[in-house]
Amino acid sequence: MLDLWLIRHAESQGNVDGTQADTPLSPRGARQADALRAALAPMDFERVFTSPLLRARETAARAIPGAEPVVEPALTELRRPPDRFIDTSSLTLDDLRKLADATEASPAETGPQFRDRIRGWLRSLEGVRSAIAFTHYAVIREGLYMLTPEQGFVQSVEHCAIFRIEVDEGRGRLRQTMDSSESS
Repeated sequence: MLDLWLIRHAESQGNVDGTQADTPLSPRGARQADALRAALAPMDFERVFTSPLLRARETAARAIPGAEPVVEPALTELRRPPDRFIDTSSLTLDDLRKLADATEASPAETGPQFRDRIRGWLRSLEGVRSAIAFTHYAVIREGLYMLTPEQGFVQSVEHCAIFRIEVDEGRGRLRQTMDSSESS
């Protein structure tokens, strides 16, 4: 059985100013990630993963100091060439559906390609007892739906939100959700 923790990165400067660039954490995001450290301190994870994007790597470094996370390309946001990403947290439900159903590779990777990428990472965790992943809204939304389809799609994932899933034979049970972000 796998104890899987999915955590959305802390607020980035790009979240504040609306850019789609790979930006560092905002001052508020740094405080959020530091607050996350207290929630995770008693835990011991067999594997620590992070998206290659700076906001996720910085969140992981602050939340679990001393850990050497595996930078996992599968955990990044939807890809948009060249080296740009779509912040899906700001999209409407209709926009998300259009992206998920897209079958052409332009302007972003297709919905099926994105889902296959997440599914492949989840399969790679076979035999792991506990893992934590610092990632993005769309990855969490899709991962949760793949593991716990009876829950439906998560519609909101705040910065530093924690989703803890117990996974057994490819099926998940949502054990815990926490919004660990601080509001100031």
